[in-house]
Amino acid sequence: TAPKPDGTFVGRDREMLAVDRALMLDDVSTVTLTGMPGIGKTSLALALVELVQARKRFCWWLLLA
Repeated sequence: TAPKPDGTFVGRDREMLAVDRALMLDDVSTVTLTGMPGIGKTSLALALVELVQARKRFCWWLLLA
């Protein structure tokens, strides 16, 4: 279970759309978000989890840090 977001998610529409489209492809089962600390990877991931779960699709949350 993913943690609940601690605020309002603003921006990152382009990234949300790109990952959402990738997850809808039949040959994509995993997405990994990488980048420098503090750029919003966790916030983006939490927003994506909510989007995927709202569609009643299965989603795993793995915190690797």
